[in-house]
Amino acid sequence: ADCSGRLLKEPLLWVISYALMAACAVILIGLLLALLLPCRCRGGSGEITDESSLVRHRIK
Repeated sequence: ADCSGRLLKEPLLWVISYALMAACAVILIGLLLALLLPCRCRGGSGEITDESSLVRHRIK
């Protein structure tokens, strides 16, 4: 009786662990996209935001 109970619990633990790993992967990908996308939008605005771009405009 104990073996049959263990056989049912083990696949359930695998499913839970893979579901948690998938959730963490989705969150990680979402955070990486959130970090990368604002950089692209910020670069195309044309505003002078940092000192290096101020120096570049002064040289021109």
